[in-house]
Amino acid sequence: MSVMWIGVDICNTIANVNLELVRRFNIALDVYPAANGPPRDFFSSPEGVKFFWNVEPFPHAAQALRRIAGAGYRLAYVSSRPRETYFVTKRWLALCGFPPGPVMLGLAAERKVALATRYGLAGFFEDDPAVAAALAGAGIRVWLKDWPYNRKVGVKQLVRFREWREIARSIIPVCRQD
Repeated sequence: MSVMWIGVDICNTIANVNLELVRRFNIALDVYPAANGPPRDFFSSPEGVKFFWNVEPFPHAAQALRRIAGAGYRLAYVSSRPRETYFVTKRWLALCGFPPGPVMLGLAAERKVALATRYGLAGFFEDDPAVAAALAGAGIRVWLKDWPYNRKVGVKQLVRFREWREIARSIIPVCRQD
């Protein structure tokens, strides 16, 4: 049996970046990407890299992903975060108890979808509405972390969830339906 991989977006999927953005920049969460967000190059600046240290993981996210890894799935963390955040991101994942896996940063939406289809990912955890729709359109199962900005996405291959506790209880049976 071959190893099955699942992609995991980081920002606003397992890491509550929106909370820090609201605290710091008072962004609105009904539009993606936020029109009133940080300056263009903020996240690749030294201040932006430090910003990610303050981001809180979503409750139960690490636990749910550990269960998935324990069931034999491999996880790949795939994010549009700038490459300059690699060390901070890798360290944050470990300190917050997320299972190990390759970390791929600096991937625009279309590159995430291309990677997922090229490597035959079994599923993908995501929050970006365009990426989620494109992944689902490519036949990849998507678990969409619910946000006001992605509520209009509605496709059959998509499972919407509000809290990681829902995933921690139900993900293994869902994954094994293949």
